[in-house]
Amino acid sequence: RAQIASGELPIGSALPTHKQLAEQHGIAASTAHRVTALLSSEGLVEVSRGRRAIVIQRPPVEAEEIQGHAREAVPQHERTTPDGRAPNDNSGEMATPAPQLWAITARGPDGRRYPVRHVCEDINKPDSFRPHLLAIARMEQPGGTDRGESWIGDYELEIREPGKESGDPKFTLRWQ
Repeated sequence: RAQIASGELPIGSALPTHKQLAEQHGIAASTAHRVTALLSSEGLVEVSRGRRAIVIQRPPVEAEEIQGHAREAVPQHERTTPDGRAPNDNSGEMATPAPQLWAITARGPDGRRYPVRHVCEDINKPDSFRPHLLAIARMEQPGGTDRGESWIGDYELEIREPGKESGDPKFTLRWQ
């Protein structure tokens, strides 16, 4: 995602193969496949069977994220807007989003929980988690998710704080 956001992988360029991604980042080929599926579910790449994924758009990011200084690394009470105001000073403007790392687990219609994934999203924007559920379900149950998106109500997404993956979820999301 960072390589797409920075322009290192410009729109129209092909992503490296799953094997190349695995070697470059020291991950399993199956993880590289999941990464491509996630980028596709976010609308950043277009995937065609038998072809390499193509970058079709850049993610909306802030300048400091492109440079590797993600905003979520700054504690909420220390954040300011570009004009130096605190994000929640009630001046009528929107507050700075607060994405953070979450451990998510998809639960299928049969009650089965799929492996935990870690994502960085704003919990105040529950719909930002929807693409993750779509990607997980499509990877884990491709045959059951090939009928549009009518199946999404059969799945739940459990959201936990990282390191607390075995406890009760902080939130459980379900889309209809």
